[in-house]
Amino acid sequence: MAGEASPHKRARRATHQSPPRPYHSKGGRLKWLFYLVFHPHFARLLSSTHDEGCTGPSLHVRYNHASVRIKPSQDVAISLLLSGGIDSMVVLSLLRRGDRNITAVFIDYGQTAIAQERVAARRIADHFATRLVSLVLGLPNSFGPGEIPYRNGALIFAAAMATADTSDCIAVGVHAGVPYPDCSTQFLVSIDGALKASDPRPIQLIAPLKTWQKSEIIAYAKQERLPLELTYSCEAGAVPPCGKCASCQDRVGL
Repeated sequence: MAGEASPHKRARRATHQSPPRPYHSKGGRLKWLFYLVFHPHFARLLSSTHDEGCTGPSLHVRYNHASVRIKPSQDVAISLLLSGGIDSMVVLSLLRRGDRNITAVFIDYGQTAIAQERVAARRIADHFATRLVSLVLGLPNSFGPGEIPYRNGALIFAAAMATADTSDCIAVGVHAGVPYPDCSTQFLVSIDGALKASDPRPIQLIAPLKTWQKSEIIAYAKQERLPLELTYSCEAGAVPPCGKCASCQDRVGL
């Protein structure tokens, strides 16, 4: 048929991808925006969106395949569980991307590493110029390395009780890839629901790192040049760190 391209030309045309249209046209601008957002070389992305916890305009930070949405408004008061470890320090760094009212909360629940963690939490809070509140649960037993059942739930509710009059959100450093039940998405959803059902002016739970793997958290901390030397993570409370517990293993290569 006249005017019809040959099969060879049709095949070549089908496999050829033309570059995005020039930026000065409307269609070109949309294509370039799509290209910038989804191209793999753009690992980090900052944009305006909405948070799953504290609703409203928020800052969206994407790192590789992980992302976090945090509300930048200073009208929202956030209490952050600060353990002195890498995860909670990264959350504090993310929350500091804007003018926010943040209170760091350190809790003594009888952990073996209490002395070292308390010092690390104070150093991190001072580095980020953040107010630090210390609580003591006064439990009759002590806790060493390994899984501690109910710990995250107890810490979250303790922080909520201590800051109920001043906080809108409780922030935690829970992240993906941890086998413990109180680090799961189901746990976070359940605790958030319990917090909202516990007070006429509900406190909401936010877990900015819930989709981040530990390797991504460490890589992000290094990229942002966060002071990892201020953190402490040995579950045995050893000085120097034991190098054997799960938290020490996470720090291999730092």
